[in-house]
Amino acid sequence: MSVCATSQHELKLSAGPTSSFDSEFGNIFDQIMLGFDSTAIDYSTSNRIGIDIRTSYSYYIKYNLKISANLSYQQFGYNSMESYDFGSGFYQNQQYTEATRKIDLIGFGSSVTYITDYDVSFTIGGISLLPINDVLQVSGSVYYPNNLSEGFYIDELTTYETPSTFATYIGVGYEFGDLTFDVIYTPSLDTYPGMSATSFLIGYSHLIINQ
Repeated sequence: MSVCATSQHELKLSAGPTSSFDSEFGNIFDQIMLGFDSTAIDYSTSNRIGIDIRTSYSYYIKYNLKISANLSYQQFGYNSMESYDFGSGFYQNQQYTEATRKIDLIGFGSSVTYITDYDVSFTIGGISLLPINDVLQVSGSVYYPNNLSEGFYIDELTTYETPSTFATYIGVGYEFGDLTFDVIYTPSLDTYPGMSATSFLIGYSHLIINQ
């Protein structure tokens, strides 16, 4: 959108899937298990696929450089599986659980975007995020091979009171007319230093030119 004018403003709405992952889950799980008499441990994690919705107002400092104020709704989290053996003899038990951490946040921030002559854009920004939903859903079973009557199922929902957090992000995009495609990478969150996310957004922008 390289149009020379006295003043250029832009309104933009974009949305798409986001994939998030917690790289510190394994270290936290190992620390928890150190306090238990566990003979075998196995765990794995996978990404949570959520949505990322962003709206922004931008002002063009130059025809190829703009600053933006952004409002967003983002979903972070992860999925995990844990299995382990506890104890020995009569009280030996085997546990298997699956868990999903869901962290939904609204945010407000700012960014700077540079647009090349080939309509490729590069963005760097920061955003303050407020969790509106932070839960851990755990389901599974506990099995006592030497005492079958003591086995039971697990179905727990834990809600966390989480403070606001801050994140920086970088992005690369392409503009074709009023349509945009952006890939946004968030390397970490202050409150969750191991949590990262990559979003793939399709957007519509409207350029306002004041002569």
